[in-house]
Amino acid sequence: MFLLVDTLLSYGPLYRRESAAVALSSLPPGFALVAWALAPGPVPPLQLAPVMFVPHLLLDAYAFDRAEMFDRNPTTSRAAERTAIDDLRDPIVALALDRRIVRINPAAETVLGVDAPTARDRPPANFLDPPVHIGDAGKGEPDGGESGPDDEAGGSRETVEIDAGDGARSRTYAVSVSRLTDPNGTHVGYTLVLSDVTDRERRRQQLEVLNRILRHNLRNDAGVVRGYGEILRDRVDDSELVQMADAVERRAGALAALGEKAGTVERLLEDRDPEPTDVRDLVTSAVADARGRDDAAIELAVDGEPTTADGGAATSVGERTTGDADDDEWVTRVRLDALRAVVENTVENALDHHDGQGTERDDGGAWVRVALRREERGGDGGHEGEGDARFVLAVADDGPGIPEHEVEAVESGRETALEHGSGLGLWVVAWGAASVGADVEYADREPRGTRVTVSVPVVDGL
Repeated sequence: MFLLVDTLLSYGPLYRRESAAVALSSLPPGFALVAWALAPGPVPPLQLAPVMFVPHLLLDAYAFDRAEMFDRNPTTSRAAERTAIDDLRDPIVALALDRRIVRINPAAETVLGVDAPTARDRPPANFLDPPVHIGDAGKGEPDGGESGPDDEAGGSRETVEIDAGDGARSRTYAVSVSRLTDPNGTHVGYTLVLSDVTDRERRRQQLEVLNRILRHNLRNDAGVVRGYGEILRDRVDDSELVQMADAVERRAGALAALGEKAGTVERLLEDRDPEPTDVRDLVTSAVADARGRDDAAIELAVDGEPTTADGGAATSVGERTTGDADDDEWVTRVRLDALRAVVENTVENALDHHDGQGTERDDGGAWVRVALRREERGGDGGHEGEGDARFVLAVADDGPGIPEHEVEAVESGRETALEHGSGLGLWVVAWGAASVGADVEYADREPRGTRVTVSVPVVDGL
């Protein structure tokens, strides 16, 4: 009976109910036989085992009939596991708790250049250079090695270079290390999955080099053109030539700004950890920088409270001291660089594309209103966890509006020959928002202009 129960339990949850029924079925007659053998009570020869076989038979009937135990072949699960591992194109290495190989699939044999019997019971460091770090020290494992930064999550990820042999170029593999557990959740080893990322890494390197070269040349050449444009504008007397020189200077400045945005895009593509970020301070700082650069009327309101025209706070915004009780109300855990890129580019887009024919100022100059508020969603308005609240940033302007085809290009995720944007500003906002889990909406404003709404989730766990 014990062997049968152990066999059934080894198949995991597939036969858990049947296993319980079989195990319990042996208890009633077993207790009756023990009681008869020990002869307790006033009637020693009393034998209750025949009666106790009734619940025994009922439980067995449930296990073998009503639970449809024999309708499914238990080897299907085991065969699927074996076949899945063997047929996968990614190399897979299974390690015991002592970090020695117990199994590798055919793909791993090819990549590591060793057959399964030879690799068995040997450490993976014999075949991987540099060796892969496997943590989990301090969790009861016997190796006593140093734990890595990803140990608490149960896995780590790094890349290794493996010589392809036959004079071919080495390949780059991303090695994913994870804990291996049995059906009962007991830690029994580790799995190493090697994913070929050679082409991805090569494209990343090519784009990185191309981006930096173009940015460097664009910045230098745009600076030269802009300088000559300023000289021409100051030295010529013809009004038409002055306008041309001014146009050259402005376009050169736009090209230089485009190079800077390309640098921002490159940084957004990097993997960076989120950190506690005060959204109120970030927005206030971005607006102050924009006020210092551009001759524009930029209004700022945080939770409905306006700031002064010179960038100072008319209310508590900007005048509070560290340690105010409501400081944490404006903090979320996101990528600081990504959120800053979203805020700065949303404001810059409203200023850079203004046509000087606005309706909010008497002279038709650029006007932008930035509003930030915290919006509670669901519950009683308290902090009930991630997703219950969001920071909503609304940037309104009185410019000519964003062409519909540019918004469609960003929302569709691709640019075509007939549907392309005039710059990287909207793309920076879209990619930055994706990095922080924010939503971006564009809407027309009456009588003219655009309203951009960015909704940033409030993430706790600071």
